[in-house]
Amino acid sequence: MWHLLKVALKQSPWLVVATVGLSMLIALLEGVGLGLILPIVEGIGTPEHVEPGHVLSQAIFDFVTWVGLPFSTTVLVLLGLVLFGLQSLLILTKSMTILYLRARVEVAVRAELFASFVATRVAYFDDQRLGRLSNAVVFEVSRTGAALVHVMEATVTAILVAGYFVVAALISWELALLALVIIVVGGTATRRTAALRRRGRQITIANAEMESTAVEYLSAIREVNALGLKAHATDLFAGAAMRAGQESYGAERFVAAFRLGYELSAVVVTATLLGVGVLILEIEAAATVAFFVLLFRLAPRLVLLQNLLYKFVSAQPGYEEVRHLADEANRQIVPNPGAGNSAELQESIELKDVAFSYDGQTNVLEGMNLVIPRGTTVGIVGVSGAGKSTLVDLLLRLADPTSGAILVDGTDLRDLDVNSWRSLIGFVGQETFLFHDSIRHNLEMSKPGVSASAVAVAASRAGAVEFIDRLPAGYETVVGERGAMISGGQRQRLALARALIRDPEILLLDEATSDLDSISQALIQESIREMHGHLTVIIVAHRLSTVRDADVIIALDAGKVAESGTHDELIRLGGIYAEFYATESRDS
Repeated sequence: MWHLLKVALKQSPWLVVATVGLSMLIALLEGVGLGLILPIVEGIGTPEHVEPGHVLSQAIFDFVTWVGLPFSTTVLVLLGLVLFGLQSLLILTKSMTILYLRARVEVAVRAELFASFVATRVAYFDDQRLGRLSNAVVFEVSRTGAALVHVMEATVTAILVAGYFVVAALISWELALLALVIIVVGGTATRRTAALRRRGRQITIANAEMESTAVEYLSAIREVNALGLKAHATDLFAGAAMRAGQESYGAERFVAAFRLGYELSAVVVTATLLGVGVLILEIEAAATVAFFVLLFRLAPRLVLLQNLLYKFVSAQPGYEEVRHLADEANRQIVPNPGAGNSAELQESIELKDVAFSYDGQTNVLEGMNLVIPRGTTVGIVGVSGAGKSTLVDLLLRLADPTSGAILVDGTDLRDLDVNSWRSLIGFVGQETFLFHDSIRHNLEMSKPGVSASAVAVAASRAGAVEFIDRLPAGYETVVGERGAMISGGQRQRLALARALIRDPEILLLDEATSDLDSISQALIQESIREMHGHLTVIIVAHRLSTVRDADVIIALDAGKVAESGTHDELIRLGGIYAEFYATESRDS
């Protein structure tokens, strides 16, 4: 609870202060309004001039006469109505303040959590279900906002209840003390927060399972239809949705059952206190009536307070899930010890005795030594599992070497600002991801503020202008989810254009032409040839025709550099590359 309040204070301290201040003012007005009941009852027989018979009535009499008003029932009733109207206005203001605070906190927590996910190592997502992460960002943050509302409303109600007890003590301190003891003992004896917290945690688990099922099957909708899995997917999601609904219903039913119990208990407590007051303490009639009205107003507030606390306990696991995932992701953020040190490439990129292991035991790369001079085109080939993708991750600084170093003009890559380094790189991967937006937006997002002419030039260099001009809406054509509305070759050409818009010094292509038809591949290869000497081009490829014109070709085997040289040199060598080339020639 306190940690959640700290989050609210961090985001909007003045809103928290305003809420507490409004709550205290509301409690004050409520207390004064309740206090007015006592002299009103005392003045039933003499409404035009009330004689105060109780210490609380005397205090109100002193105030009313001090402001120059007659101490009559009419004045007291009108004063009560004014206080009630003002209190209602303050309650509305308080409610709007809490809702605005909730919105501010949800936006901040959601943005912070998403930023943590985006900044973390790519490897973090290998053992995470995306549905769990998206559930945390969307639904569990909403439960966090609900938990905050419950905390703030409980704080407000607690302040109001405290005000009631102050007025009760002024009427009869004996009855007020007895009521406090009964409420504390009864509340402690019937507390079931542990069980409700378990139910709240089950809601989080069930929601994550439902979200994961939806994300996984919808993202593979083509395979679902092609394999005839529609009924299976529907049944699986329906089961997950049913479990989520049952857990949520169970928690609400739990709270409702205890609310009913507290309401029944409130009736018994009220009757007991009135009996003690009249029969044992022999409190005067006016004070008894005032105390009865106070208990009548207090009882639902106590029920509400307990209900809010139970709702908070039920919603709290949502916030705990958000905190857990944020902490977990933050521990996986790529370190940036060279922050502020701008990166540039003047001479070469050198891999010096580089080794890398995912599990700390088996090296995927081992003893790799490689020099990539500035302005050259380098091809990297090898069978699956040879370490090509790992090498790409290291060059992008998505991971760091387990041992050895990558040097840029002699400086360890880890000593350069990671964002500055990545700004030098234009990257195109095998699985091209386009957003459900226009072609123009998909290209411009690579370099915000880029001019339309620069976009056109990059599209032309990538061989994409011809097909873009044929589209009905041209650059404003929406490409669909993951670019589903255009062909694979068109997606790759747009990806290359998106990389070139950055004006990179290094162009890194990771299997960028492996799934293309021969025409699309030829267009991209021609674009790469035109960049020769102007950019440092690193091409990771299965198709050897893609790297045939490279200045140097590196053949990897079992995480090591097996051989290197030009195409002709490697063919004459008769090693791994020559075997690859012979196999590819036979298959074609």
